[in-house]
Amino acid sequence: MNRFSVAMFKITALFSFCGGPLFVTDQLEPHLTDPYHFVVAFSPVAVMVLGAFALVEREHDLMARICVWSGALGGVALLAMNIYAGWHLATGSAPAERGLLTFGIAVGLVAITLYVKALTRWRGDT
Repeated sequence: MNRFSVAMFKITALFSFCGGPLFVTDQLEPHLTDPYHFVVAFSPVAVMVLGAFALVEREHDLMARICVWSGALGGVALLAMNIYAGWHLATGSAPAERGLLTFGIAVGLVAITLYVKALTRWRGDT
């Protein structure tokens, strides 16, 4: 991944919060205290962005591997949140901001695809 690709991935990953993670934040808000519902929902996106930093580096030391594979795990969690939100959109039980959720889910799927592509290329460098 070159620097421009990483910057575009980071922007895409941050916009992906508007999909499944935003819906999960709304669902968790009544059950968790103020900052925790946001932290739980934003963590997969943040971990994917941190993993993208490690994907740029040519070194495959222990810390880089931990960051990259944590980012992959964040991608799996983001995919699960997007599936959950998409299921609620399909059944008609989603909130009024359907367009924003649909946009976020689509962008999240693009971010996950880009991360997997970069991860595959990064693994090939070892």
